[in-house]
Amino acid sequence: MSGPVKSEAHASDFLGVWDLVSHLVQDEGGAWVESGPGARGLLIYTTEGIMSVAISWGDPTAEVRELFYAGAYRIQESSVIHEIWHSNEAWRIGQSLRRDFRWDGGELVLRGKTSFGQGEIRWKRRPQGPRKIEAGP
Repeated sequence: MSGPVKSEAHASDFLGVWDLVSHLVQDEGGAWVESGPGARGLLIYTTEGIMSVAISWGDPTAEVRELFYAGAYRIQESSVIHEIWHSNEAWRIGQSLRRDFRWDGGELVLRGKTSFGQGEIRWKRRPQGPRKIEAGP
């Protein structure tokens, strides 16, 4: 269920850890479709102006495509700009990625050019507090 949509923000609105809800791209006909199977991701914004994002697609027991980058961020009107310092894709380092944002209920919606074309990425803030950490496989 969606709440009111708003586009104004303060840097404090972005702080915290966000889980990927969906990663959509526009197809040739302009329809929004999933960017790939099994998308999972994490986005982090800190009080120091640092951000990090990791997204993976595919079956974790088989081949997985991954995207990671980290750097600084700033809010500029209705956009968040990611200044990339580190990435698993060398061509991204030194780039500035502009993401137009809006708030849709409790979700942060980012739109902009992605590796897949025009994209829309939805994030939901991870609840704060202690979490049970489970060992991997």
